[in-house]
Amino acid sequence: MTRSINQNAAEVMVSQDSEHVWDSGEHHKLNDEARSAIAHLCEKGECAIEDLAQHLKVTPGHTRRLLHDAIENHLVRERITDAGGIVLSARHAVAALHAGAAKIRGKDVSGLKSTFLSGVGRYILTSVGAIALAYLTQIFLARWLGPKYFGYYSMAATVGILLSMLGSLGFPMSMGRFMPQYLGEKSYGYFKGLFGYATRMALLTSVLLCAIAFPFLTYTGMPSAEVHVMWFALALVPLSALGDVVGPALKSQKLWLETFLPKMLLAPALLLASAWVMHQRLGDLTAGHMMVALLFATAVSVGLEWLFFQTKSLKEVKQAKALEDRKKWLHASLPTLVVMLFGVIVNRADLILVGIIAGHHEAGIYAVALFTAELVSLFKNAGKTVIPSIIGPLFYKKEYGLIKALGGYLSRLAFACTLAGAGLIAVFGKQLLGVFGSEFTAGYQALLILLVMQLLRASSGVPGLLLIMTGKQTQLVKVYSLSVVVQIALLALLLPRYGILGAAIATTITEIVAIISISATAKKATGLTSGLFTKGQGVR
Repeated sequence: MTRSINQNAAEVMVSQDSEHVWDSGEHHKLNDEARSAIAHLCEKGECAIEDLAQHLKVTPGHTRRLLHDAIENHLVRERITDAGGIVLSARHAVAALHAGAAKIRGKDVSGLKSTFLSGVGRYILTSVGAIALAYLTQIFLARWLGPKYFGYYSMAATVGILLSMLGSLGFPMSMGRFMPQYLGEKSYGYFKGLFGYATRMALLTSVLLCAIAFPFLTYTGMPSAEVHVMWFALALVPLSALGDVVGPALKSQKLWLETFLPKMLLAPALLLASAWVMHQRLGDLTAGHMMVALLFATAVSVGLEWLFFQTKSLKEVKQAKALEDRKKWLHASLPTLVVMLFGVIVNRADLILVGIIAGHHEAGIYAVALFTAELVSLFKNAGKTVIPSIIGPLFYKKEYGLIKALGGYLSRLAFACTLAGAGLIAVFGKQLLGVFGSEFTAGYQALLILLVMQLLRASSGVPGLLLIMTGKQTQLVKVYSLSVVVQIALLALLLPRYGILGAAIATTITEIVAIISISATAKKATGLTSGLFTKGQGVR
């Protein structure tokens, strides 16, 4: 019963049988044993101190010490019986608890939803312009480059993203777990220390990866033009890895605009502007030209993110002395590194294998179909971006019911928005693809299959995040390992026979396997769900 009290509540409640008052906000000051004692008292109404000590399996003296703060704050009262025994009573608090619990639950859920929608709203307001700009950029790039060079550019950019994620060592995901917790605990030194350590490790690892990959790419026998494109992709790796680390540090402080503006608006705008300038001066563009433009846009956007972190961070973070817990951070980050890599492989292995098996021309058409299908994931992406900083403190407080309520709320809104967007794109899909060029309409059937995949993703909630937040990220490694094996097997089977349609089918089947596996794993490991039909009931 008492676990229904929110730790941040500050509502003064009048006791049932006296003039005393107590503040439910004091409840969070008690340790777990003391809370267990109060819960037992609320169930019994009153209890002799010896009986309560036996229930807690401690001595009577220790029981009194446990409840000292509760007695001081009127959560518990004591009286002396005629026989001289001491009886502890929580009867006066029961009515207040019952009266306040439903009100607090409703206030907490609605407050969380309001915070969530506020962050999502900022994301979407930024994203609408960003998506329009990104779509316009992709249209011009596809027209200027043609399917072949556009496909090769997309593949090279994907390789750069994969290597940058490997260089980040999984810190972007583990930071999303630890940083909201450190802010909730006011452990600003560890917040600052984690950011500094993650930055150093990401830069060092990504530079080492580039040094290893450089001779491998140079002497594989690829044409010199393609080798140069891959060199630019390697130069992109340290910059992207740095941006991957700075982003979670901004999001955890709810600096939404500072998080969204550089990557979602500035980077595509610079990419388009750079491509336009080169197109005006050089005429026909190549994948190498576009990688240079991408490198410039990334450098400027990451630099702005870094500046925002240095100037907009909390004053307490800036003034804190950096503290480090390297072993703990690495232990949490390395499994998430595997999760991140497998996630990107599952999302982009189809594009890479289309290029290898079917050729760069088909890869260009498939890349446009993928990009168009991903337009409908706006709300889901917004939710996934905003929700970690909100539910991170809830995990710290063990407010599991509120987490379930918020996860289910995200799934239902995301599915509704995705369904509406998918319907529109399905109807006007050929026209949308035709804007990129008449050759790209060949990807319409693949686009329809990929829209189904987006609907499945929208309905799944955030089961992977539940595992990460509870420190069970290693469970995700097994699931993603299975997904990668399934996807590669299906791609090898379907891609040669059905082309890009086979790639879309293989990817969608893989998504079904991944969603079912991750959701079942999260429920078994954490007892929590976050899918379409999840409805949290207060706090467990």
